[in-house]
Amino acid sequence: METVTALVASRLTRLAAATVLGLTLTATLATAPTPAPDFTLETTGGGAFHLADHRSEAVVLVFMFPGAPSYELLEPSLKRVHWRFENDGATSARFAILGISIIPTQPLSVLEEYKTAREIPWAIARDTANVTAAYGVAAVVTVVLVGLEGEVAWEWTVQGTAWSPSEVEDELGSRVNEMIVETTAEPIGWLLLAFAGVTITTATLACVAWFVVLRRKARAPPAS
Repeated sequence: METVTALVASRLTRLAAATVLGLTLTATLATAPTPAPDFTLETTGGGAFHLADHRSEAVVLVFMFPGAPSYELLEPSLKRVHWRFENDGATSARFAILGISIIPTQPLSVLEEYKTAREIPWAIARDTANVTAAYGVAAVVTVVLVGLEGEVAWEWTVQGTAWSPSEVEDELGSRVNEMIVETTAEPIGWLLLAFAGVTITTATLACVAWFVVLRRKARAPPAS
């Protein structure tokens, strides 16, 4: 009887380990987000922006420099996205935009004047920490959306002249909305959880049934 019990326990342990390993590998392969490089930069208004302090927020990083034509063309769309979420009491605490001038030697006073003249509602920092390189920014303007877990959720870089500010606005707004407004879990996540639950439950029941059969056989009197 002890041998049968030990055998069943061994098989249950192996099955559980295999199930957990399979689910872990599946989840890892399905979602492998790129962590957003952390940084701290001085900003206009005498403050500082530390990305890690904004975990659980949707953070939009806008790599630009004052007077860049592509940035100024996109700026009205960015303002509309900002107003959409920043002026909503339900989302304002979970949303932030930061402009990052790629010119590290640019005085903050110049950025402050530019911000005031153009009525930019978000802070602007100068890249004194090589953030541009850390994010692989190759062109101005580049927009990076950092997700709630500190991952790079989306990135857009200007490509020539064939681009539409409204398309960028729609895509960015939609992605931010999914992050901080639609708080229910994604359908795929629920399906994975349901599949895992069904798999583990089925396997457990099968093992229990098998254990009961073996136990009955072990207790049965030998055939005459």
